[in-house]
Amino acid sequence: MTTTAPDTQRRSNWVTSYDNVYYRPRLSKKPSSLSVARFPAPLIGPRRSRPQAIHIISYPSGYVPRELRPGNRPDTPPPPPAPRRLSQRQQYQHEKEEEL
Repeated sequence: MTTTAPDTQRRSNWVTSYDNVYYRPRLSKKPSSLSVARFPAPLIGPRRSRPQAIHIISYPSGYVPRELRPGNRPDTPPPPPAPRRLSQRQQYQHEKEEEL
C-alpha cells in the first residue's frame, strides 16, 4: 500500500541531474537555524572613556621637575672619550717618529 500524502512521503536531499549529484537541504526548518554560524558575543566590550591612570600635566616653560634636576641624579663617571683616528698624513708622521 503506497500513500501519496506529502506528510508521509519524504523528499530526498540528493538530486541527480545529467550525471551530476546535488545536495539540497530541507527548507522546512526555521530560518534562524539555517543562518551562518557566528562566534558568540564577547564578554568584554571596548573602553567607554579614557583610563584614569594617565595623568597629563604641563609645566611652565623653563621649569625642570624635581625628578629631572641634575642634583638628584646618581654620580656616574663620564664615558671614556672615543679614540681619535689619525689622518693618513698624521699616521705617516707617527710611523716615521717611531722608526727613529
